Amino acid sequence: MSLTLSDIILIIQTGIFIISAIVAYMSFKQSETLNKKNVTISQITYQKQDERYIEAYYTFRDLVNDNFLFEKLIDIKKYKKERRAVSYVLNYYEFISLCVRSKSFDEKIFKELQG
Repeated sequence: MSLTLSDIILIIQTGIFIISAIVAYMSFKQSETLNKKNVTISQITYQKQDERYIEAYYTFRDLVNDNFLFEKLIDIKKYKKERRAVSYVLNYYEFISLCVRSKSFDEKIFKELQG
């Protein structure tokens, strides 16, 4: 069985098409990975500059360090600032966890940059 010139050209074209598809897929995956890293780093940079988050985080941290009984937060009038801080911090971490679970964030980079 001998191949004609048109058969050889068809085989070469098919090979080029397959190689092109593989390269396109690899480029897409690389772009997706870089995009995920950029979004993660942008979010962490934003978090470190967000004055509201910083204030809420320190309030939350102080409550934890002081062994505050979080059940006391039921008193809406007495612990208004603390309730807001705890709510803000927990909502932020819920957002982060959803982004990690949905693979919108790079979990490894997020953990490394959080210290």
